[in-house]
Amino acid sequence: MKKEKTAKKGFKMPHVYVIIFAILLLATILTWVIPAGTYDFIEVNGKSVVDPATFHYIERTPVSLWEMVLSIPEGMVKQASLIIATFIITGAINSLFSLISFRSYFELMSV
Repeated sequence: MKKEKTAKKGFKMPHVYVIIFAILLLATILTWVIPAGTYDFIEVNGKSVVDPATFHYIERTPVSLWEMVLSIPEGMVKQASLIIATFIITGAINSLFSLISFRSYFELMSV
């Protein structure tokens, strides 16, 4: 007789894009649920700070599903310089680590 192993089905982590999309969808839904409000600012010692006693509600501006979809490329356009800088810096670091002498130096220092 052979003993059959029963496979346990455990939690499998969803893909990172699924997690990001779920957070984006939740934030979009919350714009319809949570009321909009703001505080007034006051000057204290030359700095603009929030006055905690001045909260008031403002007109809601809920985000539609189409606006949610369009917010992704709009955000990428607004932060293009940061995205490009990240790519360049990451490429430079990967190029440095591909050099054997540079990698061996860090391996030597980590011991």
